[in-house]
Amino acid sequence: MQNSEEGQAFLAIFYRAFALKRGQTVRVSPRRSGDTDC
Repeated sequence: MQNSEEGQAFLAIFYRAFALKRGQTVRVSPRRSGDTDC
C-alpha cells in the first residue's frame, strides 16, 4: 500500500461495510442504542 489515497479509500469502504454489517441503528444513534452495542 504505497499510495496513501488508495489505502484511505480502502479503509473508508471497509469501515463503512463494517458499520453497515454491525447495524444501521448504531450509526444513526450510538448513544441511544448503547444497550445493543456490546
